[in-house]
Amino acid sequence: KGKSHAFNMMLQQVPERLRLADRMSNKALFYMENPQPGSAIVLDDRGLSEEMAEILKGVTTSFRKPFHYLTVSTDRKGMRCTIPERCIWWVAKVEGVGDDQVFNRMLTCWIDDSAEQDDRCLARSLHRDAEIPADEGEESLQVMACRAMWEEIGSHRFHVVIPFALRIRFSSHSNRRNPEMLLDLIKAHAVLWFMQREQIMSGRNPVPDCYPAGL
Repeated sequence: KGKSHAFNMMLQQVPERLRLADRMSNKALFYMENPQPGSAIVLDDRGLSEEMAEILKGVTTSFRKPFHYLTVSTDRKGMRCTIPERCIWWVAKVEGVGDDQVFNRMLTCWIDDSAEQDDRCLARSLHRDAEIPADEGEESLQVMACRAMWEEIGSHRFHVVIPFALRIRFSSHSNRRNPEMLLDLIKAHAVLWFMQREQIMSGRNPVPDCYPAGL
């Protein structure tokens, strides 16, 4: 409930040049002209084919590097197609998100499907259509600020230090991707606040874009 609406709201906060939300074939991303690093790729209510699942595994494994695909052109010459680095994938699908290896690479979110939430959604829809919108077609300052933040953060490359990393304990770490996901979330939080973090020193020289993480 509400998956598509949530993704539409999230996409509004992403600069338009970095949005990829159209329905696409399995290898469409490889053949796009000038795909942008750091794009948000949305797969809305679509089951992942085996081919798309393998692509998703590859791009998440090589997240910081471009993902290449070798094929043959129409004139039978070899060509190298590429999905750029640091793209994020939003999959709005309750079931059919691929095999366990694909699911294991994802952060999943919980959807409130309670009757109380249904009542709140209905009330909001009724109030919305009972009034004349004051700012129809206008984008809020908050949305424009989010896009500016996306562009600013994307223009930097960071190395985030987690001073308390050795104090983190896990009840179970048999799934080796879970610790990496937690560390990435901590780093992402630090990057969002990078303008309020002090640059640290390494030896005699300052290390650019190196910030200590803190919650």
